[in-house]
Amino acid sequence: IKENQVNNIRRKVAEYELSDTIQSSDDMYSTSSSFISESPQQIYYGAPGTGKSHEIKKQTEGKEVIRTTFHPDSDYSTFVGAYKPTMKPVLDQYKAVAGKDEDIAYEFIPQAFLQAYIAAWNNQEENVFLVIEEINRGNCAQIFGDLFQLLDRDNEGYSEYPIKADRDLAKY
Repeated sequence: IKENQVNNIRRKVAEYELSDTIQSSDDMYSTSSSFISESPQQIYYGAPGTGKSHEIKKQTEGKEVIRTTFHPDSDYSTFVGAYKPTMKPVLDQYKAVAGKDEDIAYEFIPQAFLQAYIAAWNNQEENVFLVIEEINRGNCAQIFGDLFQLLDRDNEGYSEYPIKADRDLAKY
């Protein structure tokens, strides 16, 4: 395919986009450097190797960024967090009985979403960016769960559909 054919296809695809928060990789380079303040959620699309990740990295340089990549096996626990086995030291008085210095314990391990949420909560004066690579490769319902409701926001940036955190998440 010739380059001018590819550019024509890109232009036609861009004409059919309904949302100004969805931008092709071509549009990304023509926007001002303040693209990151336009909307709380933005999607950039384009062919592999067109510089989407590079441009986002450049635009968020020096800011708090949490990155993750979705894939077919991604789920809520790999995006939000879950209990996982970890090694904990055995108390001195039990080492002789246990016969070891460490034992398995289950601990809630936060993943990208919760890491970004906590960072934003702890520093509300600064933006925190959660960058999701390859969002189209994962099952969004399986990954986001109830959190998907929070993406629907009013003009002031608040979700119109509150959710209740499950006990494990609330406890953390």
